[in-house]
Amino acid sequence: MAARVRWRLLPLLVVVSGLLAGSAAHAILAGDLLVTDRTNGRVLAVRPGTGAVWVISPRAGGADLLVEPAGIVMTDFGVIVVVDEATSQLVAIDPATGDQSVVQETGGSAPLAVGSAPFGLALRQTEGAYEMWISARGSNEIRHVIGLEGFGIASATLSADARWSDARGVAVAGDQLLVAVGDGQGYWKVNLATGAISDPLLEYDSMFPELPPIDHSPGVPAWDVEPYQYEVKVNVFDAVTFHTVLSLQKRAEPFFLTCDAAGTRITAYGTLYKPFDPIDPKSFAKDTVEVADGTPLHCPTALATGLDGLLYVLDTSFPFGGDPAIVRVAPGSGTDPIVVASLSSFTIQPMGLAVAPISIPEPSAGTGAIALGVLLLLARRSRSLRSR
Repeated sequence: MAARVRWRLLPLLVVVSGLLAGSAAHAILAGDLLVTDRTNGRVLAVRPGTGAVWVISPRAGGADLLVEPAGIVMTDFGVIVVVDEATSQLVAIDPATGDQSVVQETGGSAPLAVGSAPFGLALRQTEGAYEMWISARGSNEIRHVIGLEGFGIASATLSADARWSDARGVAVAGDQLLVAVGDGQGYWKVNLATGAISDPLLEYDSMFPELPPIDHSPGVPAWDVEPYQYEVKVNVFDAVTFHTVLSLQKRAEPFFLTCDAAGTRITAYGTLYKPFDPIDPKSFAKDTVEVADGTPLHCPTALATGLDGLLYVLDTSFPFGGDPAIVRVAPGSGTDPIVVASLSSFTIQPMGLAVAPISIPEPSAGTGAIALGVLLLLARRSRSLRSR
């Protein structure tokens, strides 16, 4: 039944596509990067392939609800969501028109509660539902937002703890929320079901558990954290040939950003799985990998995994000077970081970074806005039918 319905919708989708043809050159494409401009209260788009930068919202004549935008995400049904640290509001943005609106509680009686001075924002979506997690520095809490199609939206506190006064960027990794903090810890893990907090940067000796753990916290402010999968070449001991050979190993570790006067770092800390090497007693030990050592970075504030599988870094000019920029890194490849776009003409202090999961054409004059609305409605209806 669902397949037949989708075929029936196909002619209408073709008509809609025709109405959207010839849209503006600055339509959002899947893989574009979305940036919050904290200084000027804007959202920018960056095309990593060309370095083009343009303003998504607000646009001339449109309402501007952004004062100090921070964390940003984009849903797979085409809505950009931003937390504003100054207004303590969750703002939804139509990427096609730039229109902004404050996300309301179910019933529209008041703005959705997101805590005081929200900063980090993470998103996870399933069929017919979405969840967001927000680090609220002013109210020392992690908020959990749940939205269900047809049932509305709700917000509750997942974790309340004094350490969240230093919380910054957040990211979802399996059943844990990773929370970057600016007090020298690096980041914490929060269980998504229970709110329990754990330290991922302590290394315990499995053979001698009575020994005190080794603390791998960076000791300087960390701005963001991002779960990332990549491959790295390592020398491992081959137990068959009794020689050390070059091996390609897969890693899936959180990278986190640090920033201080001594230099900036993009660092991953975790276990590199490899065969035991009797010559190297640390074969099973955890290690720290730094994929960028401050060049060309000045003080990075956000991380995101691009649709191309590479890691993108948002770099600000505060407080150590230099031009704000988007930098691309390829962990494990040995390739130096590359500046893919300069933000010097658009922003002074970029703060949040997200990746567009889908393409959103800008509406043409007259019929374009109507066509885009129809397209989004059909997308929602199609997902609902597939779930039956």
